[in-house]
Amino acid sequence: MPEPTTTTISLIWQKIANPSTTLRLVLGGFVTVAGLTLVAKAVSFVKDAAVAHWFGVSTELDAFVMAFGLHSFIAATLATGLPGAMLPAYADTRHRLGEARADRLALQSSLIHGASLLLIGIVAVVFSTQIVTIMGRGFDPATRQIASKMILELLPFLFCYGMTTHLAMWLRGRKLFVAASASQMAIPLVIIAMIFFRPAIHVLVVATNCGALLHLIVLLMALRRHIVVRHIGRWEPDNAVILRNTGPFLISGLVMALTSLVDQSMAGWLSSGSVTVLSYSDKVCGILLALTAMAASETLFPFFAEVVAQKDWPKLKRQILQIIVVVTCGTIPLALLLSWQAPLVVRLLFERGEFAADATARVAEVLRYAALQIPFYVVGVLLSRIVVSLQASGFSLALATVSLALNIGLNAIFMRTMGVAGIALSTACVYLFTSVVLVTYVLRAIHHRTLQTS
Repeated sequence: MPEPTTTTISLIWQKIANPSTTLRLVLGGFVTVAGLTLVAKAVSFVKDAAVAHWFGVSTELDAFVMAFGLHSFIAATLATGLPGAMLPAYADTRHRLGEARADRLALQSSLIHGASLLLIGIVAVVFSTQIVTIMGRGFDPATRQIASKMILELLPFLFCYGMTTHLAMWLRGRKLFVAASASQMAIPLVIIAMIFFRPAIHVLVVATNCGALLHLIVLLMALRRHIVVRHIGRWEPDNAVILRNTGPFLISGLVMALTSLVDQSMAGWLSSGSVTVLSYSDKVCGILLALTAMAASETLFPFFAEVVAQKDWPKLKRQILQIIVVVTCGTIPLALLLSWQAPLVVRLLFERGEFAADATARVAEVLRYAALQIPFYVVGVLLSRIVVSLQASGFSLALATVSLALNIGLNAIFMRTMGVAGIALSTACVYLFTSVVLVTYVLRAIHHRTLQTS
């Protein structure tokens, strides 16, 4: 008689070999999102090359990068809160009360998100001088003044870009992946077009705002074809659930965002160039993670939320086991290959001009350890979507806090003997820890809810 574990894996492989309709939709969505993400990354790279060509390294560009980075950080941080909390509630409302009520819920929550973007943006403008003084300590007074002005000028970008994260989540809730993913190319395409005809820093600001507006318009047009909203003024009670979960999800997202900042700060304690070396290693891993973890999570999130809304716990458990098997078989060889061939990869991507062979050796050494995070990161991101679907906001916040503390502790231990490579190894260990905790928590939560419904 075969072992239970062997039987389970055999059944999972049968599902993969003969996919159901849902699995075909998931795979189709993943291929679509991953492909469009790859194209968007390529367009964004062309944009960066064009900006570098026309503006080089200048004080005005420094000011723009600071203002743009501030607004991007605000929009990305807020996106971890209300938009993330909206999708599970949207799926639940759609399952219980129909599409019209669900769309009204999503529309009302989008208005709340828009108001929060405007409020935070106005606060950033009011305190722009203080923010620039803290963030731009090396800037001269003229550059600080330009940066403060650009924080105001890029306020339309903050609102439009922040709203696109919410509307894209809404589209994914309806499993409309093409518009949500393809529209990401709007900003870099507009910037490339406008600075080609007039390469000036104020044109770069205008192009960024126009690109974000175009991105927003594309998503609004895509939604207009599908949403069913009646009596928008009638308040949806499930908005209270969204708002209750927004705070913990927002804080946990902020805590996780601080992890990379902590790594860069601690790398700054080491020898000269360590921060840059870590940054190059993160860029390589970031490309792979964007095409695997992020594409898969964007595709699977609405399916997870739908299954949770239906309270089909056996189906959710099967999906989790399928994910773990597929991720393990797909990403472990990829991580080992990247770790083994790290010098070749770094040499092909970066070794030219001022990036010499000694720099390749330093980055490759860090990349060997950073690559080990890939399987655990992918599993962690996907299971964190299930946690969000379960609306376990308190657990998300607790895990993010513990992970940050563990990251700081392991950084301090490993970097003593391994230098900046120790920080990369610490990151891999933290993602291993979080993936194990997430698997344990989710399976226990499913088991508990199965007992409650049986």
